Amino acid sequence: MNAEETVRWYDEILELTRMQRQAIEDGDLQRLLSLLAHRGALLASLPAELGGDRWQSLRRQIAELDSANEASLRCLSEQVTAQLGALRRGRMGLDGYQAGAQIDRTSIDRIS
Repeated sequence: MNAEETVRWYDEILELTRMQRQAIEDGDLQRLLSLLAHRGALLASLPAELGGDRWQSLRRQIAELDSANEASLRCLSEQVTAQLGALRRGRMGLDGYQAGAQIDRTSIDRIS
């Protein structure tokens, strides 16, 4: 792989990383998974050892975006976990009313 092809690959990976960020911000997890699969294929096609400042700069940009994406995904995960917890508590509350209603109906049936 020559230097020009390598730059093209890194540029594409960098763009995919930016697109991943947008997918995270949009909450589009299907698109994010698709982008990750495409990116994985690109990474697999790169040579294992690439030296030089030019590649280091691109790798650094990609790593910084990856870190930001990871933080966003952690935040999104925490939000989803909190929402699920609230739904679970709400459901338990509703189940409590249902159990009370069943007891009331049973009592009324016994009295009549």
